[in-house]
Amino acid sequence: MLKPKKIILFDEVCPLCCWYTGWFQRCHWLEPGGRQPFREGLLEWKAQLDPERARHEIPLIDRDGGLTLYGLDALLFLIGQHHPRLARLGKLPQVRKPLDQLYQFISYNRRVIAGSTGNPRPEDGAPAFHRGWRCAWLALAAGVLPAGVLLRALLANPAAHLMSLAWLAVLLAFGAATVRTWDGWGRWAGHAVLGTFLWTASSLLPGGWATGAAAAITAGSLFLDARRRCAP
Repeated sequence: MLKPKKIILFDEVCPLCCWYTGWFQRCHWLEPGGRQPFREGLLEWKAQLDPERARHEIPLIDRDGGLTLYGLDALLFLIGQHHPRLARLGKLPQVRKPLDQLYQFISYNRRVIAGSTGNPRPEDGAPAFHRGWRCAWLALAAGVLPAGVLLRALLANPAAHLMSLAWLAVLLAFGAATVRTWDGWGRWAGHAVLGTFLWTASSLLPGGWATGAAAAITAGSLFLDARRRCAP
């Protein structure tokens, strides 16, 4: 099998990174074998990498020794191979600047958004802690929670709304009692945002068995998500 011309290095601890780089391969934006875990790639492509930058901007490496692309430039290159007009749109200054800000917001918070746990080691591709972007993530979650409560109160299904309020009360009590670190609050916020979307979706269903089924699925999903996020 021919070796891929381009290889993207991804944070294998981050479910978001695993998902979207795998999606790139399924859509043939990357050739077979065109992605590699960060730790392995850091050793193999050391001469072509800026390790610190690669932790925060996903690198796209040229096997022939060409220029390594990082972050949004790497993603726009991959998009441009199949959708050149979309890539050109992303390079316009008025579009590129907000995309850069969104990319940095997600990159610095990617592990807490996805609920990844474990030791945040740089050699595994873990992003450094950035107080500004973490506060932005917590502020976003703080806005989503009351917006979800208000929206569910306006919807027609009071049973799902009451169950969601019980979940929120437990969530707030758990956070106040146990969470003490920036990463802990980041993962807590990720669970809160996920729960808000799931409970709001369940409130859109009519009453009766549909509400009961949705509540059971939502509660089970959130229980599993909470266990994952609270793992040591």
